[in-house]
Amino acid sequence: MHVGPTNSGKTYHAINRLKEAKTGIYCSPLRLLAHEIYTLMNNLGKPCELITGEDKRVPTVNGEPMETVLNDDGEVVVPMISSTIEMTNYARMFEVAVIDEIQMIQDFNRGWAWTTALLGIKAKEIHLCGEESSVPLIKRIFSSIHETVTVKRYERLSKLQTSDQTLNSKWKNVKEGDCIVAFSRKKIFEIQKQIEAITGMKCAVIYGGLPPDNRSRQANLFNDPNSEYKVLVASDAVGMGLNLKIKRTIFDSLRKFDGNNVMPLTTSQIKQIGGRAGRFNVGYDTGIITT
Repeated sequence: MHVGPTNSGKTYHAINRLKEAKTGIYCSPLRLLAHEIYTLMNNLGKPCELITGEDKRVPTVNGEPMETVLNDDGEVVVPMISSTIEMTNYARMFEVAVIDEIQMIQDFNRGWAWTTALLGIKAKEIHLCGEESSVPLIKRIFSSIHETVTVKRYERLSKLQTSDQTLNSKWKNVKEGDCIVAFSRKKIFEIQKQIEAITGMKCAVIYGGLPPDNRSRQANLFNDPNSEYKVLVASDAVGMGLNLKIKRTIFDSLRKFDGNNVMPLTTSQIKQIGGRAGRFNVGYDTGIITT
């Protein structure tokens, strides 16, 4: 297990082990993250296929899709897999499997997918990445099947602090590098329109239903220092894995509809989302969280 807060390098270390393997699979909580690892592996010369609920792509060689990849000896290369957690491959045997955001095993709606992957995936090594809060449950699960768990703990690589001032929806005080987090698509576009009208700064937009290619473009627009897009308005989709040059995370609300009721965000959720600010070696040395 690789456990720690956001921006601690836990997933980085697990992916490095995946890069070394001859066969492997990455199980992602989001389509966009699955797409990122698919692109990363293929760019490194390690053939990798993408499998999500909405997309399936073959490996690429020099940017060109290849149904079959051959090595220098003319032998067929078995590609790695980057997939969303729900599309995990249980038929193949892998050298290394990486299951990201393992704390989601406790999620009421999607936890089944992490449980099934944890117990069903065939791999010599399984690397789990996530929060410290998931460790006791994972240890109990593995103890019940007489397996052991090695836990590696990581500390955050940059500072994160809360602000003593709130914007209170006064969008004139929005600054370059800010990310405003809202929990509905309607609210996201409403805030985007208000900020652009009041400040003149363009806003990139990221939310869960946005296709991965579009999300990547929006993230690149926000990250590019030469772009006109200086502010990001997003859903909590930014809380998992995206490398964004966020200086300050601003919560429009600390309550979210969970499918049945509007509930307060948990401390874990606030840390996960707010911790995207101040990413190590990405943009800012210190991240700020406010409302």
